[in-house]
Amino acid sequence: MRSQFPLLVLVACAGEGGEVVVPASAVTALEISPTSTTVNTSPDEAATVQYLATATFEDGTRAEIDLVSWSLSNFAAGTIDADGLFTASTENGAITTVVAEHAGVSAEAELTVVYGDVIDESDGAASVDDFAGAATGVVQWLYPPDGVAVPRNIPSLSFMWEPLSGATAYRLSFTTAITTVYLITTETTATVDGATWQTIAATNAGGEVAVEVRALAGDALAASATRSVTVNRLDAFGSIYYWSTSDAGIVKVPIDAVEPELYYAPNLNAPNCVACHVVREDRMGVAYGIEGELKFYTGIVDISGSEPVELTTRDRVGYYSTLDPDGKKMLTSDETGVLSLWDATTGAFVRQTSVADTILTQPDWSPDGTQIVAVAAKQMYGDCCFVEGKLVLVPIDDDGNLGAITTLYEPEYDYANTLNVYYPSFSPDGKWVAFNMAKGSGYDNAEAALYVISASGGEPIELAAANQGAGLTNSWPHWGPLPDDEVFWLAFASKRTYGNLVNYGEDDPMAWQSQIWVTAFRPATAEQGLDPSAPAFWLPNQDAVTSNHTTYWGP
Repeated sequence: MRSQFPLLVLVACAGEGGEVVVPASAVTALEISPTSTTVNTSPDEAATVQYLATATFEDGTRAEIDLVSWSLSNFAAGTIDADGLFTASTENGAITTVVAEHAGVSAEAELTVVYGDVIDESDGAASVDDFAGAATGVVQWLYPPDGVAVPRNIPSLSFMWEPLSGATAYRLSFTTAITTVYLITTETTATVDGATWQTIAATNAGGEVAVEVRALAGDALAASATRSVTVNRLDAFGSIYYWSTSDAGIVKVPIDAVEPELYYAPNLNAPNCVACHVVREDRMGVAYGIEGELKFYTGIVDISGSEPVELTTRDRVGYYSTLDPDGKKMLTSDETGVLSLWDATTGAFVRQTSVADTILTQPDWSPDGTQIVAVAAKQMYGDCCFVEGKLVLVPIDDDGNLGAITTLYEPEYDYANTLNVYYPSFSPDGKWVAFNMAKGSGYDNAEAALYVISASGGEPIELAAANQGAGLTNSWPHWGPLPDDEVFWLAFASKRTYGNLVNYGEDDPMAWQSQIWVTAFRPATAEQGLDPSAPAFWLPNQDAVTSNHTTYWGP
């Protein structure tokens, strides 16, 4: 756009002849110098760049001018003053566009700010430069898996690798186009402090971070393969509630927590544990195990206050439960495959409800409240022992009445391939159902694997990246709240190795121990019929020496 205002004296540059005075003439174009630049910044020193604007005038002359306004497209990069002096942020890196404007005429320049930091946890055993050069040895990764995806707001990740013989120090590096952070340590496990990790995560949200370990052993260097960590562009919300059999209660871990909380472990009536549970709004449905009995009893707990308050009397058998979207009604299943309806606001039992000649168990209410997904079994032998299970959708009205069932998925059944499906769970948008499938019983089944199927039908998709492999007891998937429509989160329990902190093997006394893992789920990929999962990450700050399972994601 051409300026409609004549300029009398615009130039602030001086040569050998002194100040240049520009005749009255309209500005037809602007240029910024430098046009493209990269600067380094750190917590201790902010980089600066002096920008200049050069105008082309209507009469064809060119000169530097100072009557322009300066701005940035990305304020995270730093600040720019009225004279065009840019000062980088000392808290993060960023890519931004520098804009100069005069009377509707503008110009742009690209600026990259690379954030760098060195964290020395080795007491001076090595410097960053000691790890430069060609590596002749190999460092083997233990955790995290390559391609892991994490929410932007997890408190931190631990990185673990196998020790290298003779190594005196290790360097962990986090590298992107706008980040170069090093951590030097003498240990084989490194957890970047929360503030530094948040800088890395927030700076690179929506992108990938390349992570490498280097080892220094005398004059020799060894290096790992580069592993990629994808940081989601948005935070995850809510808390993961899991049943800790070690603590005989329910533990709560907010996704951005610094430590777990044993949330609900009552001693009334000497229960063995507070087991299977569901959380919605300000209510939690649970199953109480009573000492000396092989049955579980239904419970409803008010979690609206500072402490959980029991609303039920534990006098009715119930195992698996689901709450409606408002947390006002609850359905439970018993060992015979009959469902019971409860008033979740008061804890009162309302009535039994069922579908004629159908065994139903493990129900999950849809987010819109109009239907449940459940397992319909041919025969049932207890709370989780049944055969020929299939996934069904069942309409449910406002009074808790069930309609005619529709089969969502029925695995091909024969005596040589006795596949079973169980633990179904609706995605937060109601479009997908996650579930387990394996041969045999659903209880503590080593071959349990995670699958997902469209709620409108179709073929199941194995979450192969999340499953990682066979024999890991990948069980009971539950979805996180809906932060955006690009990535959902699924929490599940698994008996897999976590770096050098949780190891499984035939002679390992903790081989029965499960832990909570979380995987990213990409709906757009699932719609193509492809594996939508990512390699899973270990839920930070859970107790690594307890057995944790039956996850549920709630407030």
